[in-house]
Amino acid sequence: MSDEQGLLAAIWDQPHDDTPRLVYADWLDEHDQPERAEFVRVQCAAARLDEGDPHRAELDRRAAALRRKHGSAWKAGLPPSFRSAGYDRGFVYPRRAVETARFLRLPAGEWAAAPLWDLTLNRPSRKAIAAVAADPRLLRAGRLTVSNASSDQYLHPTSAGLLVGSENVRNLTHLTLSGNDIGSAPLVALCDRPPPHLHSLTVIACQDATDLIDTSFPPAMAVSELAGRLTVLDAAANDLPLDAWRPVFEAAPRFGKLNALGLDVDTVGAEDIGEFLRSCPAFPALRVLRAHWSYGQSSAGLRFLADWPGLAGVRELHLDGSSPVTAADARALAASPHAGGLRLLTYVSAGREAAAALRRRFGDVLEGK
Repeated sequence: MSDEQGLLAAIWDQPHDDTPRLVYADWLDEHDQPERAEFVRVQCAAARLDEGDPHRAELDRRAAALRRKHGSAWKAGLPPSFRSAGYDRGFVYPRRAVETARFLRLPAGEWAAAPLWDLTLNRPSRKAIAAVAADPRLLRAGRLTVSNASSDQYLHPTSAGLLVGSENVRNLTHLTLSGNDIGSAPLVALCDRPPPHLHSLTVIACQDATDLIDTSFPPAMAVSELAGRLTVLDAAANDLPLDAWRPVFEAAPRFGKLNALGLDVDTVGAEDIGEFLRSCPAFPALRVLRAHWSYGQSSAGLRFLADWPGLAGVRELHLDGSSPVTAADARALAASPHAGGLRLLTYVSAGREAAAALRRRFGDVLEGK
């Protein structure tokens, strides 16, 4: 094994540790590749800073300039499918979507070209997911999406539990589960023993009449070590009412890095939710809020969010309802003393009167049909 191969092997073995990457940058400098060395260092430095840090923006601009000038040469020895791939801390970060059963048939060498991948698994049958969870090739996944593309091929509570409990998901930073009937048990288990680098969790439309995501999930999240790490938590379209999220709102200061939150705002059985929210602390870093309600539900939760002081820090509010925003709820939001910081407000559907009320208050920041 050459010196370079040894350095690269260390990066592949420890993909979240910057030290092997920076050692490799030194090697690049010593071997007449100063631009690539600078690119690795700049991206590593940027990744350690918060999104809003002005110095990060400066570093990102420098990395983009280096990539524009040298990116084609850096990718010359990589597969053609990598040409449009982005970079993460100096190394290519390719995307791949594959049916779950086919993932198991791919040779291990297919995943050797990058330390981490953005992987989407479709048609996740129970048998295939159990095999994937036990497969060390899953260690190459930094971002993982498991999506239901068929009514008979989706995650179930047992297979979802095997997946989130596997040692082979320890390199995940982002996990998205979409359209799978997993219930609460795997999510509670994930909160109890999360992958060490996970900081983005999206769980959308992952319940049915049998396997419900019930009220055990939010309290488990509120006390999980994930609370201090998550930058994204989107659990919308699971028919989990706003009232169920009380433990998370009460624990808002623990979610110090949470930038984006998505949840259902149905208010069934929550007569005092407005009073509760008025007394809740803000999420320190929350800037993006997605409020969802399903068919057969109303947008009434918006009235209570309008009175929530934590709305003051939100810059993007997305009203993602399956039924139109009502005029009363639009007027309540338009009258909110906490909505002055919004830079973007979107809605899927609203009646004429509701749209007019939103337009009068929010003007140019409003986007909707």
